[in-house]
Amino acid sequence: MQSEKRKELTKQIVIRLKEVIQDMSDAEVMQKMAEAGEQTSIATIRRIRAAGSEDSGFNYNLTVKPFARVFLELSSKPIDVESLTTEEEKDRATLDNTIQMKNLEIDGLQTELATSRRSIEFLKEQVAIKDKQLDDRKDFVLRLEKEKNALRRENNMKTLLIFVVLILALVFSATDSLWALF
Repeated sequence: MQSEKRKELTKQIVIRLKEVIQDMSDAEVMQKMAEAGEQTSIATIRRIRAAGSEDSGFNYNLTVKPFARVFLELSSKPIDVESLTTEEEKDRATLDNTIQMKNLEIDGLQTELATSRRSIEFLKEQVAIKDKQLDDRKDFVLRLEKEKNALRRENNMKTLLIFVVLILALVFSATDSLWALF
């Protein structure tokens, strides 16, 4: 997240660098960079030389700053590198502040996650308890059904036995009445 001022200063530096290195070969640019203790690649040199590269939004710290240290001293046109560095420090402070806020947010989310995990474990235990209670109730209902069926069979047998006894009583009483007629 570069500010507009920082983008403009980076653009000015890239324009000036293009002017300074335009008459140098890639090998000469790399040699000067190496002599100054800076590293770069041919691809980076070519990106800086490319038409319209000043609008490419180069990363100041990784790309432009090493070139500026080496080649801007060869330039007669001054560029406000100090202002760019101050802007960079402000951006870094803002970024550090943002990181601290995000770390606090992450800590809060981790605490919330831990609480949610404990809640999930508790709820799993409650579900297991309820499942066991449900299984126990099912077993109890099945036992009651068996007992009910057994009682029905027993009652059916008693009813049948009573019915047979009544029929026999009727038959015997009817036969006694018939014997009495003779």
